[in-house]
Amino acid sequence: MKENLLSENAQVIGSFFYVPFLGNFLAIGDMTPVINIWDIDIVDTLQPACSLGQKSKKKKLASTSTGHTDAVLDLNWNHLIRHILASGSADNRVAIWDLAEGTPAVMLESHHDKVQTLKWHPQEAQTLLTGSCDK
Repeated sequence: MKENLLSENAQVIGSFFYVPFLGNFLAIGDMTPVINIWDIDIVDTLQPACSLGQKSKKKKLASTSTGHTDAVLDLNWNHLIRHILASGSADNRVAIWDLAEGTPAVMLESHHDKVQTLKWHPQEAQTLLTGSCDK
């Protein structure tokens, strides 16, 4: 019975990032625009501690205040400002999430193709490197 339940509800994980310095939280992005934050200290939970963004039935109608409109491809926590998470997406955008608010503080829309990787600078909290399929 459990095998059928898992195969029907399985999602491909696009990116995950573990943060031991902020508590035992795991951020997971998959082939949806939603990022789930799991508290891995809670045993046998079925729901994430919080979710960032929302699924939209029509990509054109999604607003920038709700986050991405396509698959989340990479995630990276800011090690110096611990409530900040960056996400790159197949919607060609980078979201800088303020976890205290649960919304994107900034949406960067300078790429012309999907954002596949991103990384915060280890000593400069304001510096974010992004990689895209741009030509």
